Amino acid sequence: MKITPLHSRFAACVQGIDCSAQLASPAVSEVLAALDQHSVLIFPQQDLTPADQVRFSSYFGPLEQAITRMGDDDVARQIALLSNVNDDGTLRSISDRKMLFHRGNEMWHTDSTYKPQTALASLLYAVEVPPSGGQTHFASTRAAYADLDDERKALVDEGFATHSLAYSRAKVAQDLMSDELKKSLPPVERPLVRSNPATGDRSLYIASHAFAVRGMNEQAGLSLISQLLDWCTREEYVYRHDWQVGDLVMWDNRSTLHRATPFDAATHRRVMRRSTVIDAQYMASLAA
Repeated sequence: MKITPLHSRFAACVQGIDCSAQLASPAVSEVLAALDQHSVLIFPQQDLTPADQVRFSSYFGPLEQAITRMGDDDVARQIALLSNVNDDGTLRSISDRKMLFHRGNEMWHTDSTYKPQTALASLLYAVEVPPSGGQTHFASTRAAYADLDDERKALVDEGFATHSLAYSRAKVAQDLMSDELKKSLPPVERPLVRSNPATGDRSLYIASHAFAVRGMNEQAGLSLISQLLDWCTREEYVYRHDWQVGDLVMWDNRSTLHRATPFDAATHRRVMRRSTVIDAQYMASLAA
């Protein structure tokens, strides 16, 4: 594999690997090592079926069952379809409930902080992309944590925040989530800082889903979360990805934030497939 850095602090392009092919253990280990080092990996010019994507993703751990899944077979349940296209090929209305739900992805977040099992990595594959707009922005919470002063590190190192998908989606519209979905995803507490067990690197672990900090009143907690999000998303910590059809982008949810950016969804098609790897090692450590 040839790995070319794309930013001074994180993100790299990985060439010389066919993600649709069977991978031997050394290649899997090399990809994981690159993810630990760079946090965001771009594999360009891939030709992946949903089954290919699920197989490649599964090399890195068990996969989530997606909320906005492609379908009900074994592969489709593990793929989140992020699309503005109806089953009949027409474009969805921008006021469509699914479109509004996906607008929440335009806020800075890291995937699955609000779920019972957190995510190690997400893999997003570009099937169709608009001619302009529709970028994904990534921010390195590892670099942002490293640059905090000692006083702020001491404040967050042992801190915990509460995360909820219902909280973040209510910023878009109050009734986006059904009562059934809300009950299935109750608020959950997560640390403000995560460590990579392979490298020891520490990263801020926050998101638009976070709304309360243990030991702080509501206003103080929200203020701290806002300050940390602003810090992590400063220009020097952000990589902006312009999608090309066939791009597969893999990112470490422990050490990055990301957000989608708008495009002319009333005119142009955008079809993306996401698979998400559960952070099984971390969840096992919590249960121990």
